[in-house]
Amino acid sequence: MHRAWPPASGDLWVCVLNVAAGNDGMPQQPEAEQAFKEVFAQPVAAAYPSLSADDQQSLAQLAVLDAQLHQAWPSLPVQQRFAARDQWAAAVQSQMVGAPCELIDALARAQLLPSFGQYQQPNLDRLVACWNEHPELAKDRQGNALPRGQGGTGSHATFVGLMNANTMSYAASMNIASNIGGGAYTYVVK
Repeated sequence: MHRAWPPASGDLWVCVLNVAAGNDGMPQQPEAEQAFKEVFAQPVAAAYPSLSADDQQSLAQLAVLDAQLHQAWPSLPVQQRFAARDQWAAAVQSQMVGAPCELIDALARAQLLPSFGQYQQPNLDRLVACWNEHPELAKDRQGNALPRGQGGTGSHATFVGLMNANTMSYAASMNIASNIGGGAYTYVVK
């Protein structure tokens, strides 16, 4: 059973980040999320051989918890999912204070940084400040460097990024509403 938990440990943390970002567990950037899953799983896998049998068994339970979360999440009432989102977003946001710009940029690109309500503007401001402080991070989706100043407030790149985030948030909300309302379309977390 221990072979299932390293990926599950990464998957569990990425699921929490995804919900905390306001994505309701719906992956926005699967490739970037996969990279974070691997980053979270690596230290667990490296430490596993030196752990006691009890600790190894405890870690194996992460796979069970991960599966339960993925199975139960879509059927939870919206208010309960929003409450978990708000709680997890506050916890994630508290960890972002003093986080390195490279992490802020990577989380934002993976759409795993809280980006709704009270978190949207502070995290956008932090991201733009990071891009201004570390111009090598300011790249478009194709990896091309943005000219100096295009990452700043009021720029087209910032507008497009916010518009894309809002569009995805709207689509996720409509998928959830469709499920709740018994519509023809269903929302599935994979």
